[in-house]
Amino acid sequence: MPEQAAFPEALYESHLNEVLSQHREAMKAEGVGVLVLDSGAPSRNHYDDDHGPSAPVAPHFARLAPMIKHPDGHVIIVDDTAEKPRLLYHIPSMLTI
Repeated sequence: MPEQAAFPEALYESHLNEVLSQHREAMKAEGVGVLVLDSGAPSRNHYDDDHGPSAPVAPHFARLAPMIKHPDGHVIIVDDTAEKPRLLYHIPSMLTI
């Protein structure tokens, strides 16, 4: 019987630790204490009410937070390795009429 693959959670944790390590290394080299990664925002056509589907998030954001359907988000990384990154994201309210 073939060896069972690692659970997605374990793979993601390993990936996250590696990406955070890379970011913190770059932050240290540049003397930066806090890094804020923006997910980007969907483009809006101000001539039309139909804005279409949300644009995909920025790749640097998606490496840390694979939330491709939530634009207008941020990941905040501090240089202290004991502190977990913070995720801030916007969920628009649904108006009912």
